[in-house]
Amino acid sequence: MNESKRTISKIPGSTLERTFYAGLDGHDGTIKIFKGTSEVSQDAKTATGMVAKLYYQGNVVKEYTIIVTGDVNGDGNISITDIVTVNNSLLGKKPLTGVYVDAADVDNNGKVTITDIVKINNKLLGKSNIDPH
Repeated sequence: MNESKRTISKIPGSTLERTFYAGLDGHDGTIKIFKGTSEVSQDAKTATGMVAKLYYQGNVVKEYTIIVTGDVNGDGNISITDIVTVNNSLLGKKPLTGVYVDAADVDNNGKVTITDIVKINNKLLGKSNIDPH
């Protein structure tokens, strides 16, 4: 977790919410995950842009935006669409913002480059996996 940005990052692609929940500790509270204003089921895929909310005595006490490494468009999948999204950003057609920049930084070097596209492509071709750590 990144307290300064209030994000939970380095989530592997295709992580189901039930797996994601298992890695969280609500202490004395309850954790709920939202996509927009809708709470998501534990059978849903975790996606970039979802928000984890920690409730204590019925009140939201903390919120964290979720970042799935390689899920650049926020659909919960790592696919050709993510490659196109990163490419369009690099070409200046539609720049990435916020947590989507962090999701696109697949090689964890602090910037989005063609190398990130190659890493996503290699994942799709089965040549390598994306290591979110």
